[in-house]
Amino acid sequence: MSDLNEGDKVQNSKTAFSALFSEGEWMFVKGENENAVKSFTAALALRPGDKNCLVSRAKCYMKLEQPEKALQDAESTLKGDETFCEGLYIKAEALFLMGEFEFALVFYRRGFDFRPHMFRLGMQKSQEAIANSVGSPSTVELNSEGDLSFLQKEAARVQPITAIQDLTEEERYDSPKTYKNKKTTKQLLGKFYDDKKFLEDLMKDEGLAKGVTASGERVQDIIEGCITSLEKYTEIRSPEKPASLKKKRTVRKFSRSVGLLKQQMV
Repeated sequence: MSDLNEGDKVQNSKTAFSALFSEGEWMFVKGENENAVKSFTAALALRPGDKNCLVSRAKCYMKLEQPEKALQDAESTLKGDETFCEGLYIKAEALFLMGEFEFALVFYRRGFDFRPHMFRLGMQKSQEAIANSVGSPSTVELNSEGDLSFLQKEAARVQPITAIQDLTEEERYDSPKTYKNKKTTKQLLGKFYDDKKFLEDLMKDEGLAKGVTASGERVQDIIEGCITSLEKYTEIRSPEKPASLKKKRTVRKFSRSVGLLKQQMV
């Protein structure tokens, strides 16, 4: 009897979730986004972490011009599966709406690898927004092969090393060692290897490197600072360094409070 009651409860919960989710979808179609959020939130109380429901609620937040909340829902959908395209798209859109064009490009690009048709326009508009935000007299065309994950938002660009500080608990020391062996460097940097290569490629683009941000800072200085930070990170990861210098914090998700850099980047 108890098993039967338990089965009824599960079935009732599924039915209630479906009803609330459908109600939220209908409210969204009608443009009643606040009510839709309430329905999706109630549905999530019955089935926490449901990706489709989180995506739907995030879309409502975007319509309500609350991209920070949309970003939180998008990040929740990516836990355990960083290839979930709907979550990547919402995250990129939220970052773009927040004016974080460099970081939006990172996630548009990542999604592009899986569904080009879904992310192509986002990549284009992010690249154009980045080019327009750099006070260079020439038109800047950014290479999409790589990530801008270490170009901090303009307000935080005075401290380009911030992103690396969020990845490690490092003690500062002078002149980071350069690793000549490509395989060794790739091993030590891991997911950051492509970022370093991309930044080095950006340095070869004179039109971009000679640009100046709206705050008057040279783009070349920003990129060089980021590369230096990565080299320090490489040295910290080196087995030749004492364990005390190799302590790493759990990599935090790309969030606004840390310059919206998703440390697993990329």
